[in-house]
Amino acid sequence: MKTVFFKIAMPVIAVLMAVGGSLAGRASEKSVLTATNGYIPNSNPCINPILCSDVGGPFCSVTVGSQTYRLYGKLFPADTQCLKVVYRP
Repeated sequence: MKTVFFKIAMPVIAVLMAVGGSLAGRASEKSVLTATNGYIPNSNPCINPILCSDVGGPFCSVTVGSQTYRLYGKLFPADTQCLKVVYRP
């Protein structure tokens, strides 16, 4: 009986543990923050960068005086318009 257990059950348990470890490792990769610049969208071209993030969460915003602006990033570094949604770091 012990021989059957070690020949069949142990490899299955080892594979399940490996798959579980693999999936647990992937979950931590998603939480890595990617810094990107955010810009006030009505300034054309995009000037005065503010540090934001590519990872989802609350939207990146800035308050100037009594006005709060939602910030947007550039899709490509050479872009003059800011269309990419960015988030708070």
